[in-house]
Amino acid sequence: MKQVIRKGLKEIIVDEVPDPVAAPHHVLVRPLFSLISSGTETASIHTDSLMKEVADNPSHLRKVADVMRQAGPVRTISEVRAKFSEYAVLGYSGAGVVVDKHETVTDMEIGDRVAYGGEGTGHGETILTGRNLVARVPDAVPFEHACFATLGSIAMNAVRIAEIGLGETVVVVGLGLVGQLIAQLARLQGGVVIATDLKSDRVALALALGAAHAVEPGGAPVSDAVSAATNGRGADRVIVAAARS
Repeated sequence: MKQVIRKGLKEIIVDEVPDPVAAPHHVLVRPLFSLISSGTETASIHTDSLMKEVADNPSHLRKVADVMRQAGPVRTISEVRAKFSEYAVLGYSGAGVVVDKHETVTDMEIGDRVAYGGEGTGHGETILTGRNLVARVPDAVPFEHACFATLGSIAMNAVRIAEIGLGETVVVVGLGLVGQLIAQLARLQGGVVIATDLKSDRVALALALGAAHAVEPGGAPVSDAVSAATNGRGADRVIVAAARS
């Protein structure tokens, strides 16, 4: 079957790979829509992103140095070079139809409409994924909407972990798709949302969707804006939904 694969750090290819086989507690899904996460999937395919990552995180260089001390320079250089040529599966959210299942899966049938997720599910003609990472899709929900289910679950998990109480102030940093969902779910949970992002159009969207306050890029520091909005009390919760904090 055909599969979208990242070769090395920035080359995206479509390659032929073996068809997956249903493993215990897994199902096979034929995708109809496979979601491309623009933030997660494209962040690592640009050389400038790689260089910025190293510049922003010198600990990466320290890790290489530590490995070199333990494994020696020859082996370390070989492992680093391998990173520039290894293959990786992109994609982790989609929707389609169950085409096969392992006998250990007893609560799903071939032909079921499902949304699926999980690291490594990827963009391919057939997807192997665990039963716990698959959810049935109601007939009224189109597949092109259902393929966003994993992103919605990420946002919901963040809000649940935050344990937001009624009336608590929640700062949401980063207003991409996941951040926008978090801001709305936090508001529905009873939180007072302060939204911030480096892009003004995203801030405007968050306000339009119900955020109580917003911090515009280039304006006052976030800490000052939060202090002003809470009469100096500060935030009860901060949720970071950005690629870098």
